[in-house]
This record gives sequence, structure tokens and C-alpha cells, in this order.
Amino acid sequence: MPKEAWRKPCYLIAQHAVFNFLVGLVLLVDVACTITEFVLRMSSCENCLTVTILRWTNVGFVVFYILECIFELLSKGFRVHFRSYWNILDFIVLCISIASAVVEIEMEVTHSWYSEYIVLLRLCRVFRLLRVKRVLRVFLPVGNKLAALVTHRVNVQLTKGYDIGRGFMLGQSDVSKIVDYMVDYQPIADKLKQICTDSRLEIVRELAALQEKYPKVAVAVKTRRAVRHVLNSTRTELIELKEAGMLDDGVYHKLMEVIEEKMMRLHTAPQSIVPAPPTELLKNVVWIKEHEELFNYFQDKVQLQHFGAGWCLGKEGDEPSGIYVIICGVVKVEGIVKPTEGGSLPNTDSYHWFMSEGNMQDLLTVGAVLGELGVLTKKKRQTKATCETDVRAFHIPQQVMLDAIEQFHQHPSLEYKLWRSVALKVARSVLSLEPKYENWPPSKLMMHLDRAFLPDLSAVNSYLVRPTMTDVVLVQGIATDVNNSDEFFGPAYIPSTVYSITIRKNVNNDRTILVIVGNENFTPDPDVDWSGTAQRRMSIMNNFGLCLLHDVRRRHSIMPNAEDDDQRARSWSDNFRRRFLSNADTTLPLSKRRMSMFNQGVDNPTFVTERNNESNAEGKPRTWSDRFRVRFDMPHGGHGARPGEKRRGSMFCRMERIDSYGNMSDQQNGDTKSQKSNDSKEEPAEPTPADTQVPEIVFSHF
Repeated sequence: MPKEAWRKPCYLIAQHAVFNFLVGLVLLVDVACTITEFVLRMSSCENCLTVTILRWTNVGFVVFYILECIFELLSKGFRVHFRSYWNILDFIVLCISIASAVVEIEMEVTHSWYSEYIVLLRLCRVFRLLRVKRVLRVFLPVGNKLAALVTHRVNVQLTKGYDIGRGFMLGQSDVSKIVDYMVDYQPIADKLKQICTDSRLEIVRELAALQEKYPKVAVAVKTRRAVRHVLNSTRTELIELKEAGMLDDGVYHKLMEVIEEKMMRLHTAPQSIVPAPPTELLKNVVWIKEHEELFNYFQDKVQLQHFGAGWCLGKEGDEPSGIYVIICGVVKVEGIVKPTEGGSLPNTDSYHWFMSEGNMQDLLTVGAVLGELGVLTKKKRQTKATCETDVRAFHIPQQVMLDAIEQFHQHPSLEYKLWRSVALKVARSVLSLEPKYENWPPSKLMMHLDRAFLPDLSAVNSYLVRPTMTDVVLVQGIATDVNNSDEFFGPAYIPSTVYSITIRKNVNNDRTILVIVGNENFTPDPDVDWSGTAQRRMSIMNNFGLCLLHDVRRRHSIMPNAEDDDQRARSWSDNFRRRFLSNADTTLPLSKRRMSMFNQGVDNPTFVTERNNESNAEGKPRTWSDRFRVRFDMPHGGHGARPGEKRRGSMFCRMERIDSYGNMSDQQNGDTKSQKSNDSKEEPAEPTPADTQVPEIVFSHF
């Protein structure tokens, strides 16, 4: 860089790649024109128009070389410029070119003797091409552009192949789900499902190899697919809002145009994206994400390890060795699916275990996490994990994970995050086997489960399934239906006909894990909240409200009709509160009644009981019906609304007579046809208003 300020602009221009490329390109064109003129002169075409044009073109080239030399001298200075032998050679060639140009012009003007071989003097400019750097300046940009074009075409083909392969894999998975509905003969159905499974594993292996060899293409394809999924989901929500009448036509069409424009821009999205560093992959693990302190803890203790093809990460029967986060490569997980003991989760690395029968095989690729169940259950492995290709992975030892669970116990604790990650994956496998979800893709199921609630059932032995709960999945443990004593062993789906369950410990005394997915009216119970965020969620909903779609739906469900004030126009919680709040025995101490609905204003109550070894008046241990009952005495010392032989002694049988809107059925109020026929002879007197009141509810502790 020259010291003089006026030289710096000239120096920057002279050193620019475009300027050097232009000089080299002009030099190549000059040599081509010289050879062409020489050939034409030798073929008795001395005075044709083409030769005349080429002769005067030579003058233009010489002028360009003179300007180039002057510009180089201005940018570097006379002394600095001629320190290079290549610059001296360029100056000599320039002098010869000027002399030949002057001679040719003089002969052309005076029409004197002219020799064709004078043109050969111009070929001395070829010596300027001997400078390798100058040649590279000419050919490298062209070569780079050509290589970029070829790479782009290759990436386009790879992208298409990746999309086709992924579509084939999803198609095989969908076919394997509907084979049983298409084929009645079970051996043929099993054979077809085995073919689908083998084809799926083979394409997964090929896609993993493609991702390992071309990581930029794989990242671009995944990014494009994620963007397309978000846009499709947004478009679906817009259509629902439009059909619900919450968007006018102008706003709807404007938003749809924006979405369509973004969809069209996906066609010009880059075909390759540089992948993030491996630490970003560790940072985006579900139970580490958005926790900087936890990420720093693992970053200091994690080990980046390389495993060759065929290396065994763990065999069946081995003790858990920690967690592996795959960075690149393919890991094959295989084992024999066995029934769970007492609803306990097995220590497996693949959640495909819960959808398989017999021999199970699965391939895990980039981003997969192995060993979560081993850390939580501390059981021996039931599957074998082998490296199918060369694998790079982060390894977090078992003891490091156990120490981290003890250290990071603040809500939401690390143990809760691990259980939530495992529970949602298991619940996805369980829901995918249900008829109403069998056609849902995995991404849609995970979005459905993203708002799931995991209650803490460690101090609870019964749980009320509320009407606002859309899906209830028992991931681990044993639950019993209170109404018909049906038992559910995890993982299992709790049907909507179950209104209350009793929690029982299994032989291994495992923690009972329940996944609850609620609708827009569902509010988690703070008494059994494990994450520590229920109060925050309630505060946000009370202060800021729900989203537009869910808020309108909720208001529509609870607002009565102005023309017809029907009781069904009110929500279940409003009717429940209206009937029972006025009759609750408020004179009882708070420790004798746990009614979160009345005390905290929660829409749908969850009744949580504690263990207690109280006895009844006869000295016998209390049964569950005694401890958790409905008392039919009047609040002010009455004897109830009905004779003793007609009263129901079970709270749950009593609550069966309350419909989903909180209204009492005719049978509960004693107005059924059978009762009318039986009591027609007696013709009892009309009951008084005090007799028809709903009895109080008393919830006593266990």
C-alpha cells in the first residue's frame, strides 16, 4: 500500500480482481485477433474489410496497454513498479507493440510495401501470458464460475433425491400402518410389513450416508422442509379463522397472498447451507435448550468421541453408561421386544420399541439422543446399539448426569425435563396407534403434545380425569379405573370413558408418569404441578388471555344465548360452581376439604388427596369410599333429601349423574319413569325447595 494518499485509489483499483481479469481477457482477445489477421493476409485477403477492422483494432489494444502501464505507474511509482522482472518484460513488449503499430499505420497511409510477417511482431505479446499469476487471474474466475454452476446442478439433483428418499420412507411407514386393514391373512400381512420395515431402514441408511457426505445439502433440505411445514400450518390456521368468522375477506386474502409469496420464494432457496458447529447441536438438545448454566456445565464435562464402523456402544444386559448425542454417522439399535413388567419403561435407545413386535431394528442419525431412559430408570439395557458407519458423538457419562440431576433441582428441574422428553416420545408412539391419530404425521403429533402437562403423582393415589382433558396417556406405572376396576399398565392410552383413576405403585416402585393434553379451557392444577410453571401460565392467561382463535371458542362455549337462556349454554365449570358452591359446608376447616375450584377459582377442579391412616368411628380402617365420599346430610342439620335406602354412597357413582355441562340428570333427581311407576301408588307430596337442594360435598383426607 503506497504512503501517498493520491496513489491509494489507483492502487486499490489496480489490485482489484476485476481489473486484473479484464487485463488478462483483453490480452487473450488480442492474441486471437492477431492470429486471425495473419491467417487472412496469407489467404490473399489483404484488403478485405475484416483485415482493415482487425488492423485498427490492434491500435485500440496498444492504446489500452499504454493506459494500463500509466495506471500501474501511478499506483506504485516508477521505482517500485520496475523492481519486478515481469513488469520489465511487460514494458519491453509494450514498446515493441507501439513500434509495430506505428509501422503498420505508416504503411497503410502511404500505401508503401507491406509484409504479412510484420503482424507476427504482435505475437510477442504472448510473452505476457507466460506470467502464471496473470493466466490464473483470467482462468480462475471462469473456473470458479463453472465449478459453482456444476456444484449447483449437483446440489439440485441431490436435493431432489433427498426429498424423494424421504417421501419413500414416509410412504413405507404409512403403508405398514394400513397393511392390517387391507390383508386378512396374517402371515402375508406380517411379510408385507417386514418388507416395508426393511425398505425404510435401507432408505434411512442411504439418507444418513448422503447427509454425512453432503451435510450442506442435508441442512438445506431440512430447513426448506421446516419452513414449508410452518407455512402450511399457518395457512391451515388462517382457513379456520376465516371459517369461524374472525377474519374478514380483505385481511384473509392479504395474509394468504403473503403466505403464497413466501411459498414461491422457497423455490429459489439456497441448495446448500453451512451446518452449525457441533456445540450448537448439543445446545439444542430438548432438556438443555434455553438453559445457559446447564449448557456450560455439560460443555465442560462432555467428551467428543469418534467410533469406527462396527463399534458397540452398548449390549443387551449392560449397565447404563450415560448419554450419547450423535453428531454424524448412523447407529443401529436392535433387540427383542418384551412385555413390560408392571408398567415399567424398558431401557431402550429407540422409541420405535413401543410400536414394534418381536425383533426390532431402528437406525438413529444426526441429532438422536441415546441413553435417556438408562439415566432415569437406572436399569440394564434391553437393546444393542452398534455403529453402522463411522460415528462422531458427544458422550456424557452416567455419573455426570446423576450429579447434574442433583445439582439442577430448581423448577423446572433437569429430572423433570428428562422425563418430559421421554414421556412425549413414548406418548407419540402410543397415540400413533390410536384410530383418530393413525393418519397424523409425527411432526403434527409432537405439536399436539407440545402443550402437554405432566402432573407430579408421587404423593397422590387417585386422580380425577376432567372433561377438559383431550388425551391422557399413562407412560409408566399402574392405574385402575374407579368405576369398573379396569387396570392400565404403562405405556397405555386412557380412554375418554374413564373419569377417575387410582394410582398404584408397581413392584419396582417406579415413578408414575402421566401425560395430559388439554383443550383451550384446560388449566393445570398447581397442587400437582411438577414444572413450577402452572402459576405463571395461569397468570399469563388471566392477564393477557388466550390467542384469538381459542379465546373466541372459549367465550362462545361459556356465554349463554340471549334468546334462549339454556343451562347447556353455560360451561361445565359454571354449572358445577352454581350448583355446589352455595351448598358447600364452609364451616369445615380448610384441611378437611380440598376444593381447588372453590378456593382458587380454577374452572375444572382436580381433587388431590394425601395419605392418612385414619379410622372410622367403629375403629376399622377407612375404605376409599369412606375417605373420599359425598355426604348427603343437609348443611344445617337436616337428614338429606332422600331416604337412606335411596341415597348413593359413592361419590363417583354420584358424579356419574352429572353430565359434561354440570347439570343433574332426571334419574339423579328421582324423576325417572321407573321411579314414577313404582311410586305412583304412594303419590308422595311435592318436595319442598329445601329438600331438592343439592347435598354438600365433603372431601376428607386419606
